[in-house]
Amino acid sequence: MNIIKIAIAEDHVLLRKSIAMLFEKDSRFILEIEAENGQELIHNLIDKTIDVVILDINMPVLNGIETLQLIKEKYPEIKVVMFSSKSDLFTVEKVRRMGANSFVDKHSSEILIETVIQVHNMQYSYNAIFQPESKQNFN
Repeated sequence: MNIIKIAIAEDHVLLRKSIAMLFEKDSRFILEIEAENGQELIHNLIDKTIDVVILDINMPVLNGIETLQLIKEKYPEIKVVMFSSKSDLFTVEKVRRMGANSFVDKHSSEILIETVIQVHNMQYSYNAIFQPESKQNFN
């Protein structure tokens, strides 16, 4: 398996650093970019080759939905896993239609690494992972 180059855009420093540590400890990944908002992520994508972006929705400066749109316009080959606590059906469906490859609720972060691997390997085109109570609303 090839090493997966990832980028993380998350405005909460502690959460971003925790996610980064998870991926840095796993030899299947190289963490290329840590960004605190979408604008910083887009700026850093110019110089890097990224396979998968983990993208929060609620961020200052340039939010995740706006960032997703820019990624899909400028870098359509990059796969995107939306990572947010805002997991209502409307939001999940909106980002799916915009080109997100997966959606993981922040409360289900333990499956984030496996989701990134599956998205990278194109084992599914779109999957939404919710908290149990949110999933009921999706079905």
